[in-house]
Amino acid sequence: MLSPILTSGYGESTSYGRLSGTVVLCLNKPLAVKDIKLHAKGVRYVNWDWRTPDGQHKRAAWREIPLYRQIWSFVNAAKGSSQKTLEPGNYEFPFSISLHRSMPVSIEGLEDCYIQYGLTATIFRGHGGRVTTSRNMSVSRSQSHLALPEPESIENIWPEKLIYQMSMPGKTFNKGEPIKLDFRYVPLRKGIQPETVKLQLVEKHSIHLYNNPVLGRTRERIICEDESRVGECLLDSNTVVSETQTPEEGWLASSHCIWIPRSTPDCLPSSRTSIIDVTHTLKIWVRLLNSDGHYSEVCAKVVFTRVACDRAD
Repeated sequence: MLSPILTSGYGESTSYGRLSGTVVLCLNKPLAVKDIKLHAKGVRYVNWDWRTPDGQHKRAAWREIPLYRQIWSFVNAAKGSSQKTLEPGNYEFPFSISLHRSMPVSIEGLEDCYIQYGLTATIFRGHGGRVTTSRNMSVSRSQSHLALPEPESIENIWPEKLIYQMSMPGKTFNKGEPIKLDFRYVPLRKGIQPETVKLQLVEKHSIHLYNNPVLGRTRERIICEDESRVGECLLDSNTVVSETQTPEEGWLASSHCIWIPRSTPDCLPSSRTSIIDVTHTLKIWVRLLNSDGHYSEVCAKVVFTRVACDRAD
């Protein structure tokens, strides 16, 4: 049995992160080996084409480019001998990796574009025999601001129609969490009424490999969306505008929510690398019913600081 056991850390105050781990070998009988090696590697792959339908990408192995490589040798046969016999028992082989901050973070979940890191441990036996086990390794940067969200607020005036304000607890969220928005509307004319609020989380991919023949340097996909009626999400209201009441004295408040998908294929973490950027934007549409019966629509956008991996993912 061969199993890499990993623990890792990444300090923002240093120029590198350190990953330490142990290769564990458990034997219930003697085993003759030539060597035991551990390979750590990182690769990038970019081969998207907007003409290829989702789920039909054909991987071109020659486009996978190495980013990182390191090899450890734990057991060498004695000089003059082709093999070394290990007696029954448990063996531990520690290793340590220093990852420079310039290394791109992992991008996983897409068939046609990824940055992946992995570990492969191999037991080399006599006569060409070998036993191999592998484990993926995720490289990411810790974000201290995740613990200290800064509220975000957008306020604007739609002349002669509406004053509207949208607020949210921050612009940094974990996958699997809700994005909650509170709205406050002040009609500027009698008869103006907000009808629906539509939320749409959009993910954008931007490629920086200018020597790579990629068709389309950017693309977007809708991660999740929701549309709800304002009347079903009311927090409080005072929208009756009488002859003696100014428009600003009438107001309406509602709350709306959209959930970020937890799985990586459905939503990638936000990241910026020298190869690809992944960013997220929340698009907001408020549909208004005017006094004469026709509809108007106002649109706003919030560019997120970060959509991060949930630790449990």
